[in-house]
Amino acid sequence: MKATADFSRAKLLCFYGAGFLALLAFAILAAGILLITKGVVFNGIAAILGAVATFAWAVYLYKYYQKLDAAGKPGVKIEDLKKEGKA
Repeated sequence: MKATADFSRAKLLCFYGAGFLALLAFAILAAGILLITKGVVFNGIAAILGAVATFAWAVYLYKYYQKLDAAGKPGVKIEDLKKEGKA
């Protein structure tokens, strides 16, 4: 993977996408809790599991953003990131 510039559409989309997914996860979690309190337990649990999966996706996307950001900095090699477990 080649190093990206300071401004990159991929980095921008990853950053804002991760933020949007995190907010969406909290909204889904709130909906799941509301469903459980109304007595629709199965759908509430399914919504809560969906919120956990959405938040995990947001974390993965943010880690990918950090990898893109680190690769664009001068003096950082992709091989060094792989040794540290960041790539």
